[in-house]
Amino acid sequence: MCGIFGLINNNPDYNSGKIFKSLCLFSESRGKEASGFAVLKDTKIKVFKTPFAACEMVKNAVFKNEILKTYNKDDKGFAAIGHSRLVTNGYEQE
Repeated sequence: MCGIFGLINNNPDYNSGKIFKSLCLFSESRGKEASGFAVLKDTKIKVFKTPFAACEMVKNAVFKNEILKTYNKDDKGFAAIGHSRLVTNGYEQE
């Protein structure tokens, strides 16, 4: 079964980047074959997909730049959704 999660926060007292990272790692138990996330940045939605587990995705420079650095104590608010994928009846890409 896959994991889907999201976070919307406009309170700068909460570190949205750290919370979202935790949600990514917690969702890994729902699927370790692939993961990804989408963030609302200004008026654009940016989508990122990775062919590896969430524990590897959060170490990636793209995740660090898009989530941890950009949205760390951001007073504009934070909105993101993520997923972790488990191979079921489909196939696993290598």
